[in-house]
Amino acid sequence: MLPQYWLEATRHEDAYQRGIADVSFVQRDKGLRLNECTMPSLVKGRHGFIELKFRGMAPIRPSTACKIAHYTDDQRKWLMSKGKAGGMTFLLLQLGRSFMLFDHVTCQDVGLITTKELRDTANWISNDGLDPRGLWEAINESG
Repeated sequence: MLPQYWLEATRHEDAYQRGIADVSFVQRDKGLRLNECTMPSLVKGRHGFIELKFRGMAPIRPSTACKIAHYTDDQRKWLMSKGKAGGMTFLLLQLGRSFMLFDHVTCQDVGLITTKELRDTANWISNDGLDPRGLWEAINESG
């Protein structure tokens, strides 16, 4: 997570709260340039969470659900409850070389639907590796 887009990013592992997302972030506000965010009192940004998931390749059959290992009901519920409360919560799925971003609503079906349906449902897709600016813009537009 590059500093020109993200003021702060923290990886989470929580033994007490089930389902908490992998990364919390403070996103640089769209209107501020890098040098305008050097003093904490001047920082304007938005806080959110991203659950990270990976699958090496899509299923061979187009009709097969694209299951995601270790994407649990607790994680789905956590993302939904924080999103419904007004928080910025997302699932970022890497599928081969593609990255797909899902908000707290669209992420509920991830792992249960086909690859085509994933692509149709995603809020944002980067097809050839992660595009940090594109990801930042997609999250900025969602929040």
